[in-house]
Amino acid sequence: MPHQRQRRSTLQVVSWSFFKKLGLEKPSWLPDFGRPRRQRLLERFFGSIDRPTYEELLAQNFVMVEESDPHRTFSKQELIDFMCNRVAPAIPDFSWTAATDALVAKDGYMIVLVQATGHHNGAPLNVGPAFPPVPPSGARVKLPPAVKKVKIEDGKITEIRAVGGKEGTGPLALYKAVGGVVPEKIPKE
Repeated sequence: MPHQRQRRSTLQVVSWSFFKKLGLEKPSWLPDFGRPRRQRLLERFFGSIDRPTYEELLAQNFVMVEESDPHRTFSKQELIDFMCNRVAPAIPDFSWTAATDALVAKDGYMIVLVQATGHHNGAPLNVGPAFPPVPPSGARVKLPPAVKKVKIEDGKITEIRAVGGKEGTGPLALYKAVGGVVPEKIPKE
């Protein structure tokens, strides 16, 4: 009987998303193939303030929830407008320094530690109709590091939860940092 060669072939996996589609958890032995892609996506999002990047990276149903007091929710368009039309003109060198390992926790979120910095030397900062715009002072803005829980689905950021800190993490914290005085009672927008 002649010696038969065993045929070897390699298994090429195109997508492991079938686990998700079937409602199954990813096996613990399976590497996190999406981690480098999520890392790059987060670096792009937190590394720039420009409308085309935000339009590309944020899902249509995106929501950002500020869990500090007062509690506020931003839609995709509201966040883009706030960052591009209010923050960038007022603080031209605004930067979100972000650190993350891009690992997804069991709740579906990644933890990102963010610190916002810049100089208020552009236009007056206007955070909303209930607050008077703060004229540029040239002051350096440095918000305390803040924890953001970020969810990415199908290559898009679907949710950011800004976990409240003592000083806050959102527009009001930025407003105070440039010298704005927040009224005791904040009207609902």
